[in-house]
Amino acid sequence: MNAKDAIDQLDPQTWAKTTPAERLQLLEEVRENMKRYGDDHRRQDASAD
Repeated sequence: MNAKDAIDQLDPQTWAKTTPAERLQLLEEVRENMKRYGDDHRRQDASAD
């Protein structure tokens, strides 16, 4: 899934119903994924130019 498709699937109402603990967990997972895969994405973006 690309970023545009992921964002298009977001539902603000679902996020509003998400508990603070669940939000924190999701944000921590995003942060860890960015640490793990950020360099790969930057390299891929740079090679696409």
